[in-house]
Amino acid sequence: MTNLLEESFPLGIGFEPTEADLLGLLKLKIAGGDGSVFDFYDYDPEDLSSANTKDNIHCHDDGKVYVFAPPESKVRRGIDMDTSNGSWLLISNSVIRIDGGERIAVKSLYCFYADELNCDGALLRKGRRKTAWTMREFRLISGVNKTSGEDIALCVVRKSTR
Repeated sequence: MTNLLEESFPLGIGFEPTEADLLGLLKLKIAGGDGSVFDFYDYDPEDLSSANTKDNIHCHDDGKVYVFAPPESKVRRGIDMDTSNGSWLLISNSVIRIDGGERIAVKSLYCFYADELNCDGALLRKGRRKTAWTMREFRLISGVNKTSGEDIALCVVRKSTR
């Protein structure tokens, strides 16, 4: 992914791709026939920077992580995505449309909930404490610039500073 990001956007200050830019990257990835993805959904969000050596993950200087991944919401359909220390929970889905009203993509928003541990480090409750980590997952709708066999999502993971 690093090469695709570097080829598509010049390096510099203020890298803030729009939804249209992200969908353009996703279309380029699919059109190039490169179906390789990195299944990062089992990683805790703070551990993603250590996975930056993978081909389909890019950790940006502003703290955002961009990942080409399998579209998890299609795979698990409503089941929490558990990591070793918490869970990614689906917050919302929205449809992205072009000017003519045609549906072209789906954007899903996830929030990371950490496990609650007691003072001995034993698990009290799974995925109960909301964290500042969020993930936006973009995936094209079948038939729109892709074929049904090209299931790739572009995910943006970030930690809110609010």
